[in-house]
Formats: sequence, structure tokens, C-alpha cells
Amino acid sequence: MAPLTSDLPHVRIATPADEDEIMAMCRALHDENGLFSLEEAKIRHLIRRCFNRDKCIVGVIGPTGKIEASTCLVIADSYYTNDWHLAEQWNHVGKEHRQSRNAEALIEFAKKCSDEIGIPLVIGIITNNRVAGKVRLYRQHLGYPAGAFFVHNGKWKDGVKPSEDDFTRPFESRAERRQRERKHHVRQ
Repeated sequence: MAPLTSDLPHVRIATPADEDEIMAMCRALHDENGLFSLEEAKIRHLIRRCFNRDKCIVGVIGPTGKIEASTCLVIADSYYTNDWHLAEQWNHVGKEHRQSRNAEALIEFAKKCSDEIGIPLVIGIITNNRVAGKVRLYRQHLGYPAGAFFVHNGKWKDGVKPSEDDFTRPFESRAERRQRERKHHVRQ
């Protein structure tokens, strides 16, 4: 069960004054998790859709000039329906703020947007970097996943290959992890 949200950092809607900082965060995110080339003009167009209230929401944590984290949500539809959903484009916490509860706050912000708009939230993790921990965090706030992503012939920018643990342990709870670790220590 997710912790109470009242003690989470405040997420605010981005303003035009935040654009350059958000772009810097997107570059950092791409440096860590880039699977495809980076097209900055496309990102700026998406961010500006938020400013124009054009089916896009960019949430940020921190004041202009000191943004710690950001997320981007777009109202979209799937190829087979005219029904709308809220699709997460990114959810990024700056390296120096990763020990905070910012990631949790961004997830809860996305859920709140989904609830207020009244459409489903589709959110996922596409990375080879610290997959298991991210899956546990999302599972804690969103429940079990509804599928998985697979990439064939991908050229990950950071070159990181996931460990077996990233795929065998992402769904275990903290209690299950502690129990497994206790068993491991007993064997040694």
C-alpha cells in the first residue's frame, strides 16, 4: 500500500520560466536511459503544449531555478479506440535528489491528474538501469503491472545491460526481500 501523500513534496504545473530547466532534465534523462536519438525541438514542442494547455501536463518539484524532478503526461488514444488515456512520457528525478520522495510525489501527481480528468493512467518503465527498484516503487503506488516492454536490437545510450535480478526480483515486496536476504545470510 502506498504511503500517505500529505507528506510528499509538492508538485506544481510547469510554467514557461521552467522550460530550460526541464530541457536540461530531459537531456540528463536521455544520458541515463536513451534508447533513441535525442530531438530537442520535439521535446520543446511537447513542453510548450503544456503551457498552452493542449492535452499535456508537465509537473515539476521545486521552484524555478531549482527544479529537482519533473514528469510529463499527455492525453492520448490508442490505435484501436477513440477512448482517451493519460500517458506518461517521462518521470525523472535529478541525481542529487534521488534519496528524496520526489519519485513517489510524481507518481501520486500522475494518479491525481488521472482521477481529476477521469481517464485511465498508463505509466511504464523503459530502462536498463536499476529496473527492479523502479518496478517495486511503481508497484507500491500503482499495483501489479499490466504487461511488459521488450526491446530487440536496442542501442541503449548508457550501454548498461540489466542484471538477472532486475527481471527475477522486481515484484517482491520488502518483506519478501528481507526474508530472501535472511535466508542468504544463513547459508553463508
